[in-house]
Amino acid sequence: MLKKRAKEADFIATEVHPRCLCVLLCYNDGDILEDVILHMLKNHHDIIVWDHGSDDETPQVLDKYDSKFIERKYVPRSFDFYDLYPKMSQNLISNYIRQYDWISWPDDDEILEGPDMTKTYYEHLCAPRIRSWRASATNIRKFNHNPLKGEKYPINFNLKHYPMRSYDQMIRRITKDRANLQRGGANYHYNNMKKDISKLMLKPEQLYNDDGISDLKPCAKYNWRDIYGYG
Repeated sequence: MLKKRAKEADFIATEVHPRCLCVLLCYNDGDILEDVILHMLKNHHDIIVWDHGSDDETPQVLDKYDSKFIERKYVPRSFDFYDLYPKMSQNLISNYIRQYDWISWPDDDEILEGPDMTKTYYEHLCAPRIRSWRASATNIRKFNHNPLKGEKYPINFNLKHYPMRSYDQMIRRITKDRANLQRGGANYHYNNMKKDISKLMLKPEQLYNDDGISDLKPCAKYNWRDIYGYG
């Protein structure tokens, strides 16, 4: 009877306090990386980091938080970017999915949020989404988004994505960090954006202010296609 009760208690504890794992594939987003790491740590996630040949301040940021990672690996830039996702997926399936309830996989310039600001991301966790899912549903992940088994939670969670954070970082991103990344219809927009740099400059009134309390607004004030173009 004691053994049975102990198992029941363990199950309840897991449901109330899910074990969460964050995956970060890093490449030259060192100026925002610390914010992403701190956000996931505050949301009670263990973190796996693979650094894909960063040559900015990323290694120094990772050194600062090295003791917080359960796995850290350097992957040379010569390794195909599009092979990183299935390689990491296999790593998760082989080594981690039985130890965790949830896996969150943001890009290293993204802050994960729940569907509203009433609770933290961790407190909101409850069903599959683009960037997080039940660990047991993990499959071999293709680049960025891919479907998972199971029923999707009907309410979408929010994502704060900061791909362009300064003029110099923007130029480096489209001319170096994401240069020649297009493969078929994927990531064509970086080549399009490079054609006319002036179109990338937004005015302050074209952006929303995120006060960290108010709900995020889903509609942009400008036309994405004017900037991203068409594939």
